[in-house]
Amino acid sequence: MSNENNWLNVFLGLEFSSQKIESAKNFVLFWSLFERYFCNKYANLKIIEEKLNELLNSYKLPNSVFFYYCFFRNRYFTNGEINTHFQSLNFRDRNPDLRYKERLIEILEKEQPSDNDKLFACFIIIYRYRNNLFHGSKNIARLEGQIEIFEKSNQFLQEFLDFLKSKNKLRS
Repeated sequence: MSNENNWLNVFLGLEFSSQKIESAKNFVLFWSLFERYFCNKYANLKIIEEKLNELLNSYKLPNSVFFYYCFFRNRYFTNGEINTHFQSLNFRDRNPDLRYKERLIEILEKEQPSDNDKLFACFIIIYRYRNNLFHGSKNIARLEGQIEIFEKSNQFLQEFLDFLKSKNKLRS
């Protein structure tokens, strides 16, 4: 176990398995790559939405990307309703968060959302993970129970970045 992991275990009084939290650590790197190469080093949902719309006007994303929308929808939407997991996204009670929270709910409730909506819904959710992790809202002691979320987010970001690279759309 690395010195960093030892320090985390001592500091938090926990026994993290380095393998089990690797995806959460990697999420930081994948997000950083996404923010650098797609958002020109500055990401917020307005910028992400604008850049997605530009991209999707010219290119069709591979269908594999939309698998992740199904994963997230099933996590946050059950029996025709937003479920209790949705609250863990920790949207703040102010604009623009409220607008994006409403937009996400609207997309999740649609029977047949557009591909643009599916893609943007994934980014809204992943952006909330990013904010919750980076700003201390995510309970670090519970990271091991959220590994699947980070794994799916990382896979989504990898596929998206690979797509951008294949189209020579990475911005430096």
